[in-house]
Parts: sequence; structure tokens; C-alpha cells
Amino acid sequence: MGKRSKAAKPKSAPKEKLSQTFNCLFCNQDNSVICKLDKKANVGTIRCTNCHQAFQTGITHLSDAVDVYSDWIDACDEVNKEGGGGGFARRDSLDGYDEEELEGGMGVGLVEEGAFRVL
Repeated sequence: MGKRSKAAKPKSAPKEKLSQTFNCLFCNQDNSVICKLDKKANVGTIRCTNCHQAFQTGITHLSDAVDVYSDWIDACDEVNKEGGGGGFARRDSLDGYDEEELEGGMGVGLVEEGAFRVL
């Protein structure tokens, strides 16, 4: 006597992938912001292909592109709350940070004498 045939396993639905492109906060261009994650260096980078705005932040092994984008939004909001207006924060409002921290993982860099801008 033969064995019974087994029922076919149901196919699983394909997983939805999160978007890697976003809308730019500065030029309002749709899908112009590209996020790249360097998990070896623990750095997430965002760059707009239209206006060339950039932002860099530290990430963990659990981070995704949307996390870097939300960090960028939070950093812009923080700069605007400090009264920077237009994306600038005065150097005196960033006292307590040394130059290496400001240029490295916090996503701000020197633009002109006495002012910082979110990259």
C-alpha cells in the first residue's frame, strides 16, 4: 500500500519592504532623499539628490532608513526651536560640544563663522 500524499504548504505573502527614498524637508521634492546605512561603521547618511542637503547620524544594528529620516526631522525641529530660523543655529547655542562631536555624529557642521547648519 502506498502512503498518502502530503498537502502542499501554503505560500507565504512577500514581506513589504520599507521605502529607502523620502521627501526632502528643504526643497519639498518627492522621493529625492536617499538613505544609505553603513552598519559596519554604525553611520546612517541621508542626501537629497535635488538640493544636495545631507545629514549623518549614528545607527545601531536594528536601525533602518526610516529611523535615519526621523532623526533628520528631529534634528531640523531642534535647530528651529532654538531660534535658528532657516536651518541655522548660532554657535553659542551649541556650547558644551567640542568640534569633533559637531562635525562627526550629530549631523551638523561649520557653514560660516559663528553658525552651524544641519547637513
